[in-house]
Amino acid sequence: MSEQLKTNFFYATDELPSFMVFPKFLMDVPLAETSRILYMILLDRAKLSATNPQWTDETGRVFLCYPISELSCAIRRSETTVKESLRSLEQLGLLTRQRQGIG
Repeated sequence: MSEQLKTNFFYATDELPSFMVFPKFLMDVPLAETSRILYMILLDRAKLSATNPQWTDETGRVFLCYPISELSCAIRRSETTVKESLRSLEQLGLLTRQRQGIG
């Protein structure tokens, strides 16, 4: 089912389109908007990983696998921009990365 962009008002009987959660604390964190969007996408993927025990470690921390190329497509930005955003999130302690495979 494709979602059409509505250009009219929202009505009480309208069904909400699918959405991602924007954590309020991100408003107070010194991040570029692209980094905030990236965090929301990663959080959305983490919620899915949390439903599968094989995507948690021995301490219960949730992890996920999201290749740079796929993140780039998801936020419609270059891979360089994605890498910069990931670096910003990592520097603020909002995520920890573990590189997989070659590169």
